[in-house]
Amino acid sequence: KRKCDAEHGTGTVIIGFGNESFDCSGGVIEDIVMHPIEFAPAVERCMKELDEQNTVCLTFPTAFFGAEELVLDTIASVIGERNIPVAGSSCGNEKEGRGTYVSYNGTVYPAASIFLFVHNKNGRVAVVKKDMFIPMRTEFRATSVNPRKRIIYELDGKPAAMELARQLHFELHELDSNEGGHLDDYGLGRMIGRELYTTDIARITREKGLEMLATVYGGTRLCLLKRGKYDSFLPDVIASVRKNISKPGFVLYVNCISLTKYYKSVDWLGVFCAGISTPAPIHAGISGFGEQLGRANINKTMLAVAFE
Repeated sequence: KRKCDAEHGTGTVIIGFGNESFDCSGGVIEDIVMHPIEFAPAVERCMKELDEQNTVCLTFPTAFFGAEELVLDTIASVIGERNIPVAGSSCGNEKEGRGTYVSYNGTVYPAASIFLFVHNKNGRVAVVKKDMFIPMRTEFRATSVNPRKRIIYELDGKPAAMELARQLHFELHELDSNEGGHLDDYGLGRMIGRELYTTDIARITREKGLEMLATVYGGTRLCLLKRGKYDSFLPDVIASVRKNISKPGFVLYVNCISLTKYYKSVDWLGVFCAGISTPAPIHAGISGFGEQLGRANINKTMLAVAFE
């Protein structure tokens, strides 16, 4: 069910997992900034209540605390090598307020994460990641960072924002999104093994650093990304869902709020919403302030959790 105030961009989305098709068990990881690991036993109790096969763990942390990676580490410490995928969305809204909250069983939490194990009684579960942002040929090494504040100070030993602007052939003021620049058209991809995880650049700092929306650690290999063609992105999403599960009964989509805003700006959101409804008879969608996949917190990415 969905109730939305279109004028003010606020609303409530209710997604129900019926007990005829799903078994669910969940709880809350509190104090995600300092001590989320203390809630690992609660995660383990919930996991053990369900059959591990055909089960996914969904995460919903509050945004702007920079703690998504700590939440994912807590869940990973419990799941270990079990074949339980993790996917989720940081909670926020289109108004971009710095205060975000989650609620569980009537209690509201300002710095916490809901976790929910969902077991599909009808078959498999698959999590699909699709990126609209595509790699360019430029690569960097993050040589000076503040992981806690999510700031990259230097790329290859040079001031990060200046080096980014140089590689893109922009003056710094042309790049800065605070001055109507091109920053939203680009991102940095963290290269972890063979996977590339999109990381959004929030702003340029006074020190000519880059404040990111996901944590980047010192020594991380980074690839410069640019926005791809949105109209070719949709068929790729649909094909990827069907490739993993040919006839899903339900698909939960997790989209980045910046992509949703972009679709609105190019008058394409209606086409996008109609398109993602085609793989399954029932679907639901969330737009949040960050996406979680496995142990990675990412941005500007779409996830599809498909249930057979």
